[in-house]
Amino acid sequence: MTTHSKNEVSTQYYGFLLRIWRPNGQAQWRVMVESIETNIRKGFSSIDEAFLFIREQTSADLSLSDYLQEE
Repeated sequence: MTTHSKNEVSTQYYGFLLRIWRPNGQAQWRVMVESIETNIRKGFSSIDEAFLFIREQTSADLSLSDYLQEE
């Protein structure tokens, strides 16, 4: 997470690159979330898992690297 200040107003910013693909002939989508700030990537087996991860990141105020260290 990056905090930007302008005229004493603080804004939190998260940047994620979301990749979604389906391997040849498979029904299940694959998802990868990459932090724009750290380039750390995390893979998921469903879109719901990826969005849950993003929701947790933005509500818990943890960085992606903090999350990966907890596993």
